[in-house]
Amino acid sequence: MTDKMTDDELMQGYTVLELLVVGERMTDDYDESKAVEMFIRLHPEADPEAVRAELAAEITKLP
Repeated sequence: MTDKMTDDELMQGYTVLELLVVGERMTDDYDESKAVEMFIRLHPEADPEAVRAELAAEITKLP
């Protein structure tokens, strides 16, 4: 038996902004809505509207 973490387990520590950045680097069609969907999949208890608002707020802080 190994102690390797699954991809989902590794990504659970990511913020929604980090999911967006990683997704955009990996594919051409990854966008904000996909980052929110992934975050909700990883954190089913999260409020989708709050996650969208958090992402929008974080994006406005980018240089």
